[in-house]
Amino acid sequence: VALRQKVDGGVLSAVAKAELRGALEAEAKRATAAKKKALQARADNAIAALKKDLAALPAGATTAVVDVDIGGNGKALQPLFKAVSKEFPALHLLGYSKADGEDAKVLFFALCPKDSALKANEWVSATLAEVGGKGGGTPQNAQGNGGAEGLDAAVAKAEELAAAALGEAVAN
Repeated sequence: VALRQKVDGGVLSAVAKAELRGALEAEAKRATAAKKKALQARADNAIAALKKDLAALPAGATTAVVDVDIGGNGKALQPLFKAVSKEFPALHLLGYSKADGEDAKVLFFALCPKDSALKANEWVSATLAEVGGKGGGTPQNAQGNGGAEGLDAAVAKAEELAAAALGEAVAN
């Protein structure tokens, strides 16, 4: 944006300005496409790693609280929800992912089987309360964002809530 404003305010012919604007727009589109492709690759890798980790859970484990490296990319959640619920339909999963950057937020998301005593929306909301965040969703899947400060306490709270609702230890 700043470079475009300099071009617009510069002393150039109208033809040169138009060519520069076109080149800037083309470069911006290329950069956006490259970023989108990199985010998708990261999400695909994170989903594959998560599925591998979940497959390695102890036999009979039905609850997991895990760090998932999607960089806080909320757009990666739908494919993640779909993949996990398809392959692990009885699993209660609370995942979290710290966004990139210094003032990073943490994305929390949960999946719970239908008719479970543990509701994803309540699980996420109570967990997010530990980091000053808010979330929402349905009893089967929910998401929300909170601050990175207090992440350890939020993870401990998520494990405590799951254990209390389901009466079993949480794998992580």
